[in-house]
Amino acid sequence: MAEIRFFLDEHIPRPILRGLQRREIDAVRPQDIGRDGLPDEAQLAWAFDEGRVMVTFDQDYLKIASGNVEHAGIAFCYPDKYGIGELIGLLIMLYELVDSEEMRNQIEYL
Repeated sequence: MAEIRFFLDEHIPRPILRGLQRREIDAVRPQDIGRDGLPDEAQLAWAFDEGRVMVTFDQDYLKIASGNVEHAGIAFCYPDKYGIGELIGLLIMLYELVDSEEMRNQIEYL
């Protein structure tokens, strides 16, 4: 079973990144790897190439995925639906229950 690796959209708060990394879950944000400000299509393509599930509040990723664009998976939620701790918990649960192959071209609504 291949573990999920996450790519957090630039709007995902840094404490979520830190919370995942503290639990030794591989997660990065565009700001931390020199990819901030790039178009959503480019971010999703990079995440696919790197085998990373996109974590986002941005509904544009859902539209892109609906156009039969291959992706490593999308974990979507509305920005004000959960607090930081709750969202970290949901991402940890996703990490523990689903492998990267199962996430390929799937959207998980959190």
